[in-house]
Amino acid sequence: MIFIDTDILSYYFSGNVKIRNKIIESIKNGNPICLTSINVYEILKGYRWNKSNSKENIFKIFI
Repeated sequence: MIFIDTDILSYYFSGNVKIRNKIIESIKNGNPICLTSINVYEILKGYRWNKSNSKENIFKIFI
């Protein structure tokens, strides 16, 4: 089980290929990726403040 902190999530959502590939590799190797409620709150709060994001897209960021 791998817990990802908010910094890593931020890099992932900003399109960091190295981070993205590591997360995908971990999942393929059978390691579940876990978040805390604090991570989710921080990401959603930051995402909400980004004016280019619509309210509908907020619910799609973890899919």
